[in-house]
Amino acid sequence: MNSNNCCFFNCCQYFAREKMSIVRQEFWNLLFVDKRMHILNILRRLHQRVGIKKWKFVIIQDVEICEASWYKIVGISQSLDLYFK
Repeated sequence: MNSNNCCFFNCCQYFAREKMSIVRQEFWNLLFVDKRMHILNILRRLHQRVGIKKWKFVIIQDVEICEASWYKIVGISQSLDLYFK
């Protein structure tokens, strides 16, 4: 997973494996309804860095990562984004 490119900043490369497993495990242990609420919460927390309009970022485990990294870390498809918006 760490070898995947997500954005110019390679957020997946710099997100610690231990944190990845914690984030993924917390998500997949949720009930379906709670997963949906968690995804909606992440989508609400997305923000853009100053001067960067191409990617959106979110802070997870005190680390700022891009939206694509979050999807890769959790292990869900970005096509679900249309379902939740």
